[in-house]
Amino acid sequence: MPRKLIIIFFLLILTQVIFGQTIMQIQQTDIPGADNTYPSLYVGQQVTISPASIGAKGFNGSDKNLFAYDLNDRLWNGIYLNNATNTANLRTMVSITGTVSENNGMTELINATITVLNPGPLDETIANLVTVSDLLNKATAEQYESSLVKINNLACSEILDANNWYAIDGSGNELKIGAGFHAVNQTVGEDYGSISGILVYDGTEFVLHPRNQADLIPSTPATLTINTEYEQLGSKFYVHINSSNIKDSWNINKFEFDFNFSPVYLKFHSTQMGDISVADQEADLEITDDNYKITYKPLASFGNYVTPRLITLVFDVKEYGLIKVNFTSFKFFDEADNTWIIASPTAANINYNNIYNSKKAYLSIRNSRNDKNIFNPYNNERLVIKCGFKNGVDTKTIVRIYDLKGRLVYTPVNKVVNGLLELKWDGRDKNRELVDIGTYICQVEVVIRATGDKYTTDQPIVVAGQLK
Repeated sequence: MPRKLIIIFFLLILTQVIFGQTIMQIQQTDIPGADNTYPSLYVGQQVTISPASIGAKGFNGSDKNLFAYDLNDRLWNGIYLNNATNTANLRTMVSITGTVSENNGMTELINATITVLNPGPLDETIANLVTVSDLLNKATAEQYESSLVKINNLACSEILDANNWYAIDGSGNELKIGAGFHAVNQTVGEDYGSISGILVYDGTEFVLHPRNQADLIPSTPATLTINTEYEQLGSKFYVHINSSNIKDSWNINKFEFDFNFSPVYLKFHSTQMGDISVADQEADLEITDDNYKITYKPLASFGNYVTPRLITLVFDVKEYGLIKVNFTSFKFFDEADNTWIIASPTAANINYNNIYNSKKAYLSIRNSRNDKNIFNPYNNERLVIKCGFKNGVDTKTIVRIYDLKGRLVYTPVNKVVNGLLELKWDGRDKNRELVDIGTYICQVEVVIRATGDKYTTDQPIVVAGQLK
């Protein structure tokens, strides 16, 4: 064999040793096995995983029963090392060689040899944020097997024995919590803002094993989160703002938030109180430029609420297009005037594409300065004209502007359109001369290309006089 090929061959071998397979390659599968478990496609094969990180060790009391993580991948990124021949410190970069096996439906490497590549410590692995519902579905939970996961807002619902208990979420879903690393002296009803740990399959169900006391975060106002739901009913757009669980012991008695929205498409109308309303008390509204601040303080503290609806924002829909409602800050307050800031209120932002879908021609005319159909082209103002037909239908769309005597002044659009189009009229006729002061008629005609059906609509336009 030529020397060059020999060198390349050994380089390939060396590369496979240093940069072995990933945990994701070994774990990932969508092929169900017995009892709807998902065995690795590498069962019985010896593999080398490199590089990886030691994420947890000491499972069930043995320092050689460890969990390893891929350094980059988030899903399918954990694997159990059962009875490794040696051990390594937490957050150490390692290479692992072992035989892939299945034990009670859980993928593991048995009798693995661990080689330290970098003693670290590496950065802490970020937990995958999941829900109990995710983990009750085996097909979904499988991608988190042996990985570090985190679940928000849980409470102890049942104690099985000294090592196992059940945690329940706000929807009544329960997940078993184990003591493979850390035992907890638990009481029924104890609340947690979040529980993190290693997810393990025990042959019948997935069990979450916290690594230490720091993985069990007590439920406090600091763990509050918010989310939104929205709906359009007729010409109104409703944004419902919901909170995670609120506990009576927190003495929460007020919330305050800032938001803004797209004024082209929405106009703020009012608020509707949600579950926490204890009196006929309206929320205070403060408007500064384009920023809206709402403060709500009832006559008493909020009490116990499971995922309450705090408040609903009601808007008038002005126009079809991309509706946006953005939250820039959100705070809760308790009776002692402590402030609890929601870290990421932007997670509740709304982006909704309000599509025109009626079987008729559409026409909207407005001056962006005052939302009316009056403008002064002598001051370089423009009218925004949006028109057309419902999405997904090709139409020949013609926009004509007439004076009150029925004479055609200008035809700004005559083309094939799918959905709505938007144009600006500067008040000039077909000869590019400014039209006279007065009232004009804008007519939209759409012809469905597939059927020949024709629809028309029109609205007035007022050309204002020059300022004196």
